[in-house]
Amino acid sequence: MNNLQDKVVGGWFGMAVGDAMGLAVRGLKPESIAQYFKQADGYKDMRPYIGRGINQYRMQGLYGSQFQRNLIVCDSLLKNKRTDLDAVSSLVKQMAREGPDHYFGLFRHYEGVFRKAAEHLPGKETDYRSDQNASNGGYATLSVPIALYCQPDGEAALRQTVETCLLFTNSPWETVGAALTGFLTGFFLTEETPEPGETAPDAAKILTAAADFCEKAETFFQERHPEAWNKIEDGNARAMSKTFRALRGMHEKLPPGQVPEWICQNASAFVKTKIYHATQGYALTLLPLALVMVLRPGNGFSGALTLAVNMGRESDKLGALVGAWAGALHGFSRIPDPWKTGLVNAKEIKTRGEALFLRQDSKKLKDLVEMESGLTYKEYEDQKKYAVRDVKKIAAKAAGPLDPWDDGEAEPSKVPRKEDAVKWRKFQKDKSRLKRDRRRNLVGDED
Repeated sequence: MNNLQDKVVGGWFGMAVGDAMGLAVRGLKPESIAQYFKQADGYKDMRPYIGRGINQYRMQGLYGSQFQRNLIVCDSLLKNKRTDLDAVSSLVKQMAREGPDHYFGLFRHYEGVFRKAAEHLPGKETDYRSDQNASNGGYATLSVPIALYCQPDGEAALRQTVETCLLFTNSPWETVGAALTGFLTGFFLTEETPEPGETAPDAAKILTAAADFCEKAETFFQERHPEAWNKIEDGNARAMSKTFRALRGMHEKLPPGQVPEWICQNASAFVKTKIYHATQGYALTLLPLALVMVLRPGNGFSGALTLAVNMGRESDKLGALVGAWAGALHGFSRIPDPWKTGLVNAKEIKTRGEALFLRQDSKKLKDLVEMESGLTYKEYEDQKKYAVRDVKKIAAKAAGPLDPWDDGEAEPSKVPRKEDAVKWRKFQKDKSRLKRDRRRNLVGDED
């Protein structure tokens, strides 16, 4: 395997590794990950924790809908020599049509925004433009197979990425973010692979290139799709280029531990809501955070991905981004062997990566729908053994907390904040009184 082929396969395979590793601990806080595993540095077995902090079974080493969507784009590229929008739409609909209970067809561990987009996929009559406006970073990696196939034709990759992303969302932030993901994937393919222990590539150069490309992609989007561009407040539509331009100026000034906090503050100004964690589901937080991790000196592939996954919350999205970029930079040969062998369906994934490099369909490829059907039903059968039993009394849930990624169930809206000492003490007294009354009633019933 020559160096370029090694890097192309590395970017593709690394994305699958990042999704599968991150999916296991998705939704957990870093403190919870440390409590359960000390460190998430591989495909973790979630079975011992079902019902004890983990509510949903996840097959060890198996990727979810994040990478499944990339498989669809990949197969469209290999069969049609480009991202045929009708082929992508048809494959999504086919995979969403039938599947086991509690799944969206054959898609595993999907988000509601994806289901809604897939159920209302546009067609030729609407020029393949979605009416959804998701900017949660879920579609950012759709450009990775496009960039790996089109390299070094950046113009074709940009055009096809924007068209493909618009199938699922019309958000300029998400679409430009996806285009940037593809650009950086191609950029890292051309960078010299650092030797183990060497410093990372020139961060200032790459952040400048990222900001410049975002401006180019934003202009392209504005000219081609002004109706979607004009839905965002004037000036905020260029949030992605402004973010990376500002990050270029702050990167060397801030200690590494303060970068996530800066990312949150920057994104909050555009989103117009308080963002508590850089690992929440926002394109404006996940993309800059992922790039900072890849550029951190001495990280290598395993160091960058382990750091990303241990941050929890949207760890599958962050892991997929870091895995794609770090894989394109360091190559398939630098991915640890246990991560290669532990990935479910690794042989088929690697074969598709090699086909992307060769830019030709391989007769050895399994049918995508048949392949994903087998994996989804296998996980479904396995999860039956570990399903959480239904609780007879389910407390009514009110609105969620200010921090949507706080572990556990949603905090009832009537619970006061601990900082308000008077209301907090009254709440605790009332809670104790209600418990005491319930116990008395139970005693009375028995008599």
